[in-house]
Parts: sequence; C-alpha cells; structure tokens
Amino acid sequence: RIELFERLDFFLDFLLFEQVDFVEDHHRAQIVSLGQNLREGFIEELKPRTSQLGRSRYNKTSQVTVANLDQVIIVLASREPDLNPHRLDRFLVLAEANDLRPVVVFNKIDLLKKKEIKKEIEPLEKLYSSLGYPVILTSAEEGIDMGRKALKKELKGHISAFIGSSGVGKSSLVMMIQPKLELWVGEVMDIGKGRHTTTDVTLHPLDGGGYIADTPGVKTVAMLEQKEIVVAQCFPEFRALLGKCKFNDCTHRSEPGCAVRDALEKGDIAASRYESYTRLWEEIDAVAPTYTKKS
Repeated sequence: RIELFERLDFFLDFLLFEQVDFVEDHHRAQIVSLGQNLREGFIEELKPRTSQLGRSRYNKTSQVTVANLDQVIIVLASREPDLNPHRLDRFLVLAEANDLRPVVVFNKIDLLKKKEIKKEIEPLEKLYSSLGYPVILTSAEEGIDMGRKALKKELKGHISAFIGSSGVGKSSLVMMIQPKLELWVGEVMDIGKGRHTTTDVTLHPLDGGGYIADTPGVKTVAMLEQKEIVVAQCFPEFRALLGKCKFNDCTHRSEPGCAVRDALEKGDIAASRYESYTRLWEEIDAVAPTYTKKS
C-alpha cells in the first residue's frame, strides 16, 4: 500500500521505487510493505499498464478507474435497477477491447418469480453463453447465497474487477465471496437509480487465490482510446464474418453486400446485439473530431 503526500492518480499500477534514507520531506512517498518496517522512497517510474478501464466524465473525457486487470465481473441487477442488455453489451465491448476475460453475472435473482426468470433471464443466459461468455445467476441476499461457488471458481487465480452500474450489488457480492471484508453497502433509491456506495478502488486478496478490485459505480463506461478499437472485432459473433463483406472498409451499418447484416437477416446474429453495435458506432461518431477544409 502506498501513502502519498501529494495527489497522484494510481489505479492498481505497478511502480518502480528508489529506496532512500529517511528524511523529513513530506513530498516523498511512504512505502508500506506487510511484514517490513516503514521506509521512504522516490517513485522513479510508472510501469506500462496491461489494461485499463474507465468511465466518462461530464465533459466527455475518459477517467481511468482501474488498471492491470485480467478479468472483469460484469454485474447486472435483475431488478432495482432494471436490467439493460445494451449496457451489458457496452461492458463486454470494453472488456474485449482491453483483452480482459469477462464473466456475466445476473444478480438479485431472488427478486424475480420463476416464470419471470424463465421469460427474462434464461434467454439472455442462453444468448451470452452461446457467445462463449461464462454466465452466473446470483443473489447475495442473506439466507439465499445463490451462485457463490460458481463465482468463487471464476475468480480463482485472477485479478478481477466488479463493474456495473451503481446499485446492482457489486459490494454485496464481494462480501458474499469474502465475508470478512467489511464494505459499506448502501440502499437503492426509490426512483430506481443506484446510489454510489464505493468511492475508491480497493484491492482485496482472496482466500482461494487471486484478487478483487472493488470499483466505483459506473453509469457510463468510457470507450478508452476509441481510435484503436475496431468495434466489430469486439463482438464474437461478427469475427468469423469480417473480411467477407463486399467492401473492405464496411462498417456493417448501411453498405450493400454486408456479411454481418446478411447474418442478422438470417437470424444468426441477435437483433439486440446488432442494435448495441450500431449504438456504439453512433456514440463514436458523435465524439469523433470533425475537420473543415481551410478556404
């Protein structure tokens, strides 16, 4: 754990330190290692990030919230707040773009009746499982403890972050997995919008191996380094079709001879997934810089 006297933004970053003799200079970083005495040092280098996740700020810039993960646990609430498949697709694209292994979790299953689970959740479970994503149904409600073993199995040996909108139960699931963690969990507001219950990124070792990074609630996920992302490659069902379109620069939206749209018409691609794809393209178009020719 690093205690800094000046505000610097690190989000599970790897740092290289130079150890120095103790001096009374509060502009240096104190380095605390378990089982070792307190020592001081200078931060010499910030190691390259293997991955990063973020969220959009009010001014449409990207704010990194966590780095150097290898897996994300995407949590959606079956109720309170309501389930939004397009938001799930957005999280999945962000994971794919950063080479992170996603695990899909439908939480608060206890709030649904059996017929509602069959109608609303099981079709989504079938769809995303067919795309190769692990899908787990959970409930962190006391006395139910649904999905705990399956989730612990997916977490073992990974550095994982729980991501999802506020109010979906991320902190509750973390405590279900590791009961000794005392994280504060707030209630969901009556209007259906989750209250942010986690304000800082905290990293917790797991008894079974691996780590959990509990992150702030995310309303809008930032598409980091959008220019480097080929959106279609982040949709597994699109990948086998890429290169088969009439035009090499096909965006799979309106061009003739598009293999992706042909597959959509045949029912090989889910309409909801294709809609999520077009929504992402519209967003990228909206924030892309425009250029005007000088007169």
